[in-house]
Formats: sequence, C-alpha cells, structure tokens
Amino acid sequence: MHTTTTDSHHFTSPLSTCICIIFILALSFPALNIKVGISLKPYMIFWILVPIILFFKNKLEVLPVLLCEKFLVIFMFIYIATILTAQNKQVSLYYALVLFYMGVFYLSLRTLLCYIDVQTIKKSIFVSGMMFSIISISMYFIGLSQLSGPPYTPSGTHVFGVLIDRGIPRLSPFKGDPNMTAFPASIFFYYYLFNDRKMNKWDNLMNKLAMFFSIAAILLTFSKGTYIANLLTYFIAQAVIQKNKLRLVINYFNLAITLLLMSFLINEFFHINIAQIMASRFFIHTEDMGSVMSNRNVLWETAIKLFFQFPIFGIGLFNFREYSNHYAHNTYLEILCESGVIGFFFYMAFILATVYSSYNLIRKNKDMTFVFASITTIIIQMIGVSSTTNEIFFFMLALLIRLHFAHFPDKRKDRFVNRVVSFE
Repeated sequence: MHTTTTDSHHFTSPLSTCICIIFILALSFPALNIKVGISLKPYMIFWILVPIILFFKNKLEVLPVLLCEKFLVIFMFIYIATILTAQNKQVSLYYALVLFYMGVFYLSLRTLLCYIDVQTIKKSIFVSGMMFSIISISMYFIGLSQLSGPPYTPSGTHVFGVLIDRGIPRLSPFKGDPNMTAFPASIFFYYYLFNDRKMNKWDNLMNKLAMFFSIAAILLTFSKGTYIANLLTYFIAQAVIQKNKLRLVINYFNLAITLLLMSFLINEFFHINIAQIMASRFFIHTEDMGSVMSNRNVLWETAIKLFFQFPIFGIGLFNFREYSNHYAHNTYLEILCESGVIGFFFYMAFILATVYSSYNLIRKNKDMTFVFASITTIIIQMIGVSSTTNEIFFFMLALLIRLHFAHFPDKRKDRFVNRVVSFE
C-alpha cells in the first residue's frame, strides 16, 4: 500500500475495483451462503475486517450522520427493546443479534464506500450488474432445458436457476427467492436507465445491452409486486426529472415498446409467454392463486389485529411467526405489529427521510436519479415481502450517504480530502 498526494482520500487501484465488483455481485445473490448455524455469506468477513485494519493503520474516517440514519438508529433500539414484551424471547434475542450484525455490516460498508472513488463505485455497479444478469439468466435457461413442460410440475421444484411456483418457471438463481432476486435486478436496471454520462458508441451499446439483460431478469421473476413497483417507480422518476411533457410521454411510450419487444423475443426463442403468464397471475383466478392471495390477506389481517391488541410496544422483535407460523409478507405491517406504534413511527420517519435525501441528490445532479429510483422501488416492493434486514437496501443507503457528501461536502471533514490510498 502506498500514499500519494491528491485532492481525495480514496482507493483507486484496479484491485479496489475488482473487490468492489465481487462484493456487489455477492450481495446480489443473497441465497449464496454456507450454513454454520447462521448463513455465512461471502462478503461478511471482508467487509467487517477491513474497517478494523484501517483503524489500526490510523486511516479510519467516518462521515457525519444524516437525519435518516438517526431515525434508523432510534428505530433499531426500540425494535430490540421489544424483546422485553416478546412471547418467544429466545427468537427475539437471536434476531437482535442479526440486527446487530446488520448494524456492523452497514457501518463497515458506509465507512469503506467513503474511501472508494465515486467513478470506481459506478464502474463496479455497471460490471457487477451485467455479470448478475448474465449469470442469473444463464442459470434460468439451463434449468429450463432440464424441465419437461409446460406445464411445469411439481410446485416447489428447484432446478438450477428455476423455481416452479404453481406451474410458473420463475427466475431463482442459487435457489433464491424470486421476489428477492428482483431487488438487485431493479437496482441495476435503474443504473443503466439513468446512466447519462457521456459515452462513446461502444460504451453506449454495452449500456443498452446491460439494461436489456436487467429487464429480462426482472420479467423472468414473474413477480406481481416487482412489476407494479418498477412501473410506479419508472413513472415517478421520469415525472421528477423530465420537465418536457412531450419527452415524458415519449419515454413512457419507449418503455411500453421495449417491454412488448422483449416479451415477444422471449416467447419466440424460449417459448415462455410472459404476457399470458402475467395475465393469469393478475386477472385469472385459479385455486392455487386464490389460496395464496387468501393466505396473504389472512396474514395481513392477523398483523393488523395483533397491532390493535398490542398497540404501544408491539408483540416483540420477529415474533409474528409465533402467532401465525408465517412471515407477514409485508415489511411495514410486520414492523407495525412487532414494534408497535412508536417503533413504526420512527421506521416510517427513516423511510421518508431516506427518500427525501435521495430526492435532494437529483436536485444537485440528475445523474443520481438511479439512487432515488432504486430506493423508491425497494420501498414499494417491501409492501409485498418481509424484508427488515435487507442487505441490498442497506447497500443503497450507504451509497446514498457516500454520494450525498460527494455532492454536499461537509466543512467539518476537510481533513478527509487530502490524499489517495491505493492497494498495490
């Protein structure tokens, strides 16, 4: 490691870029882990040890705390304190340790991103996004080639990157949840969509190709919640940044044409009728579909009833399954009934403050629209999944902090911008 004088204090070597790419890629496949009592994931050791190394090297710097982070800390303390009211304190204690780990993970990530140049981060997102989509889609079609169908049976079958869910072959790399696979796919899509930096013809072609693959990955999850969340986010983000009404309409039209074209190509070459499958999921009531929706409605009703029974402090950290044997399939209702009105207030304050901070970035630099869009789509998708400890969301939060102070420098941290540290 050597030090050179410059106007920044960032890791800039090719090795730093490779490490960042590997980390983002590992983060994008949450199902890739080793079970040793807990799920040991590839990025865990490195991103916890490096800040410790930096500390002993006397090179550790920490940026100021944003309002959204203050609300998050208060919420986590309240959430953990609900162990006292929990029916199953052992379960709550275990998940309190999980929350503690997520806090360490976030602080490590937040600190390390401060040392990595913004262009290095963006390049890493570009490359890891392309790799994520290619790996996922390749696994999907390899799995599909080994299945006999349609119809695809039995439900619950996992083959390579395919999960058979009520006769539907859903994208599921490394046996992951298709709904969770959609989180990183959405982030990469918005990065490519709003990647407005000046590019030559080759880079522009690669960007469009990467966006094509990310859209395909989103489509192949066959997740209703993901489709709705991304359509809403696209309309919101375009409306926020596009002041020209005619251009806004053209962008909406381009999206519709792109989706139709991709659906046609996937059907033509791989015989997967996306339009027919999604029509059946949205509009055609079958016994399987009806039972799933009925079950989800029951879970949501249970969460609301539990909130009214324990409105102040809730039923306790991660104790919803003690009352229903299932997750709530709604992050907000789960937090509402588990942490009560006090915890829910601070969690929603955290969510709103995060969205506002990401919106402020757009006002400073429209190239940062992908951060606002990524955070927005994750927040909307969490309506349909239980995802309190979502590493992808924490990654986007840490990235938001990094980009915030890149665009709104803090005068108290002048000493932060004084030299480059690179791995060589």
